[in-house]
Amino acid sequence: MVLPGDAELGEVMSQLACCELFAGLPHDVIAPALADARLESFARGAVLIRQGEVADAAYVLVGGSAEVLLERPGEPEELIAVLGAGDCIGDLAILLDQPRTATVRATRDCRAVRLGRADFFRLASTVPPFAQRLARSVARRLQHTTRERLVKRSVTDVAVIMARPGAASARMLDDLAAAIAALDGPAVYLRAIGRPQDWAQGLAEADCALILTDATAEPDLPTIRAVLDAAQAVTPRPAVDLVLCHDAGQAIAGTRSWLHDARLRACHHARAGKAHDPGRIARLIVGRATGLALSGGGARGFAHIGVLAALQEKGVAIDYVAGTSMGAIMAAQHAAGFSIDEMIAATRKGYVETSGLPDYTIPWVALNSGRKTVRKLKAMFGDRTVEDLPVPYFAVASDLRTAETVVLDSGPLWQAGRISTSVPGLLPPVSRDGRLLVDGGLLDNLPVEALAQRCGGRVIASDVSVAVEFGDNPDDELCRRPQKRSTMPGIGQIMMRTAQLASVRDSRKAGTPADLYLNPQLNDVGMSDFGRLAEIVERGAAHARAKLAEWDG
Repeated sequence: MVLPGDAELGEVMSQLACCELFAGLPHDVIAPALADARLESFARGAVLIRQGEVADAAYVLVGGSAEVLLERPGEPEELIAVLGAGDCIGDLAILLDQPRTATVRATRDCRAVRLGRADFFRLASTVPPFAQRLARSVARRLQHTTRERLVKRSVTDVAVIMARPGAASARMLDDLAAAIAALDGPAVYLRAIGRPQDWAQGLAEADCALILTDATAEPDLPTIRAVLDAAQAVTPRPAVDLVLCHDAGQAIAGTRSWLHDARLRACHHARAGKAHDPGRIARLIVGRATGLALSGGGARGFAHIGVLAALQEKGVAIDYVAGTSMGAIMAAQHAAGFSIDEMIAATRKGYVETSGLPDYTIPWVALNSGRKTVRKLKAMFGDRTVEDLPVPYFAVASDLRTAETVVLDSGPLWQAGRISTSVPGLLPPVSRDGRLLVDGGLLDNLPVEALAQRCGGRVIASDVSVAVEFGDNPDDELCRRPQKRSTMPGIGQIMMRTAQLASVRDSRKAGTPADLYLNPQLNDVGMSDFGRLAEIVERGAAHARAKLAEWDG
């Protein structure tokens, strides 16, 4: 029972009774082990424990939330875990008698019961049920750490700041509120913040913030900068997104002029009359979006069109799309708003009904000059930029200089496609921003991880790579006698396959973190079999329909 007259211990016991570690345990058994326990409060941004310090106590979180951060000199903090009521903090360091291995910081005003080292060991040694529950808790955390693809901060409070409000942004505020209210999962509170003097307090209570403005207005860079400055003063800093509200029929253009401050996390386009836009924005800002990653694979990439068709039939909304090589082209078409019929028509025109002279050149750098590819992609995408796409998008490239994967999330859309499909030896590399860029398939043929970091929700992967590319190995003699009919692949096929060897080898591993992994069986389809467009699209659709029928996502 609670010791007579000890009001503080009574409050401690009351708070702990609601936690899994202590629920149902007799008070008279626990109370003697809590001689020095006390209830402490922490404001948002306050540090509960600091990495490297001596482990003198553990904490049981009884209200609010906190985050576990790994700190390395000269590097940004790495988010390891997000904690809520009932979680135990700092217990491992005490058990191992080692310094703290991470920092824990309050993400909201929170309360925690402090268990001194002596109290902690008294509990573990004299209350066997507590020791058993603690062991299970530690095991679950370790399992979660090794399996979790991406740790995400929870979003329950969204602050909205109206910058030069107009009719479009006023309507969109109502639509966003309705879309957030309709989300599955924990409730999210949307708050409109009016006057600039209210920003600091509003942002101090928010998990993220939206700057809502009419796209027809001149870019309000001072307001954007002021909001970002206010957010910068809050620990942990709430992410800030920009939402550009477009009138019905207004083309999305000039987005780049709004994006001068790199502290903005993202820019969203909300178009009047487009019913899917508020829902997509709501899912993206609270971390419940669905992303689609499309692999490279030459003509096999046409299967992605069928995959998209099947997803639409199933009612799965794609909120973010990314791709590599041919997957980058298919992803760009979807992000630009092409319907399935428009995707098929544009792909047929660009890759099947090709005409004109070959694009060969003196092979100092590549077999082709790349001019024909540029004309094709400009005809397909016009003057669209990545920033102006209604659905967020990026393509993947490889940097020849640094051997790094590069995400292309800005600039002309045709250029992103040109770079991501630049198979070394077939097309010349592209110099951009101090990098020498080629086909993304060299390093990341299925960009699941890169998409998961940006999307924040679940990821569907469509992988059209194959483990075995060519048929029976031809006799070496046939290579020396090209006039004789041979099964030896041509130089273009060899270059395309070579560009994907490493990432195709890793593609199955890359697909494992995906929430749904689609892998249409296309072993009999060559990377240059562009004339089989209709067949490949249908095979992709059939495979996706079968997988979606079994998926509970």
